[in-house]
Amino acid sequence: MPTDLLATFKERFSEARLHPYEVAAREDPQLTIALYEWNIQIGSAFFEDIGVVEVLLRNALDQTLREKYQAHPDSEPWYEQNGVLLQTQFAAVDEAIKHFGDEYGEPDQDDVIAALPFGFWRNLLTPGYQRLWLTLKEAFAYLPPRVSIRQADMCDHVSDLHELRNGIAHHDPIFDWNFKASLTNLRRVGEPICPKTYAWLDSRSRVRDVLAADPRRA
Repeated sequence: MPTDLLATFKERFSEARLHPYEVAAREDPQLTIALYEWNIQIGSAFFEDIGVVEVLLRNALDQTLREKYQAHPDSEPWYEQNGVLLQTQFAAVDEAIKHFGDEYGEPDQDDVIAALPFGFWRNLLTPGYQRLWLTLKEAFAYLPPRVSIRQADMCDHVSDLHELRNGIAHHDPIFDWNFKASLTNLRRVGEPICPKTYAWLDSRSRVRDVLAADPRRA
């Protein structure tokens, strides 16, 4: 039965797609299928948690930038002001506005923020935005006393989560990802923004249970 099902998978999903799983399973058809199923499960579990942290991050960064650049009621949104974004980032804003407008009409600032992709927020933490770091680091207001965070470190934490999320979204084989590091990065990004929200996320996360069910451990 596993051999027949694996043959069907190869026909429908392609042999190239199944190859990494076969290699990891040492050509065992049953383990190959189990690993393919587990790859879906661990991706789904992480996708839930990363989604929460992504929304936390974007809203926190947006709030700090609003406080810095939109103190006056008549101020333009920070992402439309000269000197805030690098030229390459304006394309993402334009795309978010166009995407929302095509579906729902003229977006307000909250609509634009929600439509901007994870990569946009990751880019705000790269060295090209070193001048913004004094503002952006205020988003991580709940760091423990006497603990500081470097822009490069936060960028690394967010980049890991962004890359894992993209791998999940593209249905890639992620079974050999460093999931322990990504769990730590979820905490390093989410907890300093809002400890209560992170504690809720951690309490309902499925990730650790799914990790424990890795079929290669059987």
